[in-house]
Amino acid sequence: MRTTQVTLPSGKTVEVVVVVERETFAGTLLVWIEGRERAGSLGAARLSSADIRELPSPVSMNGRVFTHTIGSAPRVGLQAEEVKAIVAAQAAAVAAYARSPRGQRERLTDELENCERGAFPGSAAAKREDLALAALASFDQAHPEVLAEIRRESRGTYSTEADQG
Repeated sequence: MRTTQVTLPSGKTVEVVVVVERETFAGTLLVWIEGRERAGSLGAARLSSADIRELPSPVSMNGRVFTHTIGSAPRVGLQAEEVKAIVAAQAAAVAAYARSPRGQRERLTDELENCERGAFPGSAAAKREDLALAALASFDQAHPEVLAEIRRESRGTYSTEADQG
């Protein structure tokens, strides 16, 4: 697999690992994992959707057997080996994110969001919330760089939205 630079819809350019690269009648198909999501392009155009759909039955075309499609406008055929590679790469990206400090913090915030807010003091629900708050505070103290990155991103998002408004 090779890496390449892609420009996100936000205008930011990032380096991604290309999982599928193949010539098609409409140009080069590229499929990559962007963060934890899959994305792709066909020729110079970004795929409108990176959803993978199984075909009702395999389709043979130009000596290849396609079992799935990716995208919606246009839909592009994928071979079974390509689908396996995409799914494996996406699973690896999700697992790597979960192990990262950012992923660990997200898990802690999810746990806090799943708590019952304002539960009766001393109840099991209130204790769960207290533990979740303490775990998040402890993590943020141990990893100030993660919180700083989130704040930087938030400021960037808000300033971009304000510029467009």
